[in-house]
Amino acid sequence: MERYIEVPFTKEAAAKLKAGDLVYLTGTIYTARDAAHKRMQEALERGEQLPFDPAGNVIYYMGPSPAREGRVIGSAGPTTASRMDKYTPELLDLGLRGMIGKGRRSAAVREAVRRNGAVYFAAIGGAGALLSKSILNSEVIAYEDLGTEAIRRLTVQNFPAIVCMDSDGTDLYEYPSTDVGVSQWGSCNFMHSRGEVRSFFQSCANYWLTEFHIDALRMVAISRAIYWQGDPARGVNQNAVEFVKYMNGGLKKLHPSAILSAEDSTCFPGVTKDIADGGLGFD
Repeated sequence: MERYIEVPFTKEAAAKLKAGDLVYLTGTIYTARDAAHKRMQEALERGEQLPFDPAGNVIYYMGPSPAREGRVIGSAGPTTASRMDKYTPELLDLGLRGMIGKGRRSAAVREAVRRNGAVYFAAIGGAGALLSKSILNSEVIAYEDLGTEAIRRLTVQNFPAIVCMDSDGTDLYEYPSTDVGVSQWGSCNFMHSRGEVRSFFQSCANYWLTEFHIDALRMVAISRAIYWQGDPARGVNQNAVEFVKYMNGGLKKLHPSAILSAEDSTCFPGVTKDIADGGLGFD
């Protein structure tokens, strides 16, 4: 569902957003990456005020490239959100309403999001030049010595983002841990039925095959995907099986000569059978 949100925004407005919603943000947001987060944490430990009040506001995990002549800002794509995870729960407890970045968040951040009724948005990685077109004004307000990692106040209009984790803690990409258990490796329990997950993995594989001209791909730990937490006794994750077929079938169409191998398939039947015959389609 598409939604248009004025920022800052309230806890009640956040509660209406659901994982997977496409949201256009208009108003004021702030940038801060890891170096700025570290300084804010140190300021809080000293009992000092932050450069801005996080209550109701949104932090964009971004450090822009230099602006070209006549432009407000340079490329403005998101950075990996997990680097801010150790600082985020305290900011959420201070009222931070939203974060924009890319990638997964820790269990501690998920719990803080749920506890405070906040939202984690994902912006499109690699599309910084396009995202910069939604930024009308940029002003450094703190930590200017950090250069691109200084805190900036941005005025945005219809800035596009996807709700990656909503205020209930529902994650766009992963199964809730209560459904599948916690991975002993700390890895993601990807929800393979989601189109976003399938497109992400297949586009990554296609990129490597196309750009680097490699002739083979190995999908590791197949058993961890096709069996719930890698345990045959817990049953087969049929969504994961269909995902593997989708992945291999698509790659074979795009790259017929590519070799697709499976690691740790744990005797799953039909690993190297053709997909048309009910197999997984590995070589």
